[in-house]
Parts: sequence; C-alpha cells; structure tokens
Amino acid sequence: MKIDWIFWLLLIIGLSLVGVGGIYWFDPDIMYGLYGADPGGKMEHHLERTGFGGLHVAIGMGLLAGAATPRLRPAALSLQMIYLAGIVFGRVGSFIFDGVPASPVIMPEFVVESLLLLVTIRLHRSAQL
Repeated sequence: MKIDWIFWLLLIIGLSLVGVGGIYWFDPDIMYGLYGADPGGKMEHHLERTGFGGLHVAIGMGLLAGAATPRLRPAALSLQMIYLAGIVFGRVGSFIFDGVPASPVIMPEFVVESLLLLVTIRLHRSAQL
C-alpha cells in the first residue's frame, strides 16, 4: 500500500494553520504570551486577527480542500509551498534586520518551517506539478 504523502502533509499543515489562525482570531493575547510580546491594544489585535488569524484560517482551509479533493491537490501543494517560502523568507529577513528574537519558540519554528518547505518542494517536484 502506497502512502499518499501529499495528502498527509496537506492535512497536517492545513489543520495546524486553521488551529493557529483560530487562536490568533479568537484570542490574540494567547499568541503574544507565547512569544513573550506585549499584547498591545485594539490596533495590534486588529492586525493579529487579520494578518495571522483570518489569513492562516483561509490558507489552512485551502490546504484542507486540497487534501480532501484529489483534483485540487496540485494547487494546494503550490499554495503550501508559497506560504512556507513566504514565512521562511520573512523570518530570514527578520534575522538579518532585527537579529534573532529572544523568544525560545522562534528558532524551533524556523527549523520546522524550513524543513517543511524542503519536503513540500521535493513533493512538488516529484509529483511533476
């Protein structure tokens, strides 16, 4: 029996993004606390709910749609690759311009995101998409 790695990767990352986005959307203070940042006020909450909450939920739903519908998998895998490349690119830029943040969560996240990007690129190439 052959394992459909694309299905599982889309499913796991899709569920993760919906979960993380949901937390950002419903209670941004939890995420600020995770990173040791100040929660801020209404403007910061607006930016968190929009940029991290709504956007992550939407991308996660797109990945889940790809996991559930084989004909959507090529597009979902491309979306996942673009999303992860954007996150990794953003983190690298932050490391260059801002230095490595003090939060102990950032570097493990960066490593996982980078590895997931490499796996996604490999699957994308092997699927000849």
